[in-house]
Amino acid sequence: RVLATLFRRGPGPYVASFRSRDGGALGVARRFDGGGHPNAAGATLPRHLTDLESVLAFLRERLQAPAEPAGLNPLGAALDALHWPDPPAVG
Repeated sequence: RVLATLFRRGPGPYVASFRSRDGGALGVARRFDGGGHPNAAGATLPRHLTDLESVLAFLRERLQAPAEPAGLNPLGAALDALHWPDPPAVG
């Protein structure tokens, strides 16, 4: 199991932070060209991902690809289960 946290500072790229207790965080981060430690790792996501929907689609795509270390599908399934409210109307 791996916990993923997404954040963004201002107009910059999204950053994904991964945490685990069994060493799985680093394997997940490497799928996004990131790095770190076995239980605490992260990755800066591509700049063209400018909204949360595109970020989640990118994460799902990378997580559903054949994995080097086994057991990454539960995180992909958790992302599939997320539901985001519509953003408020502007104007």
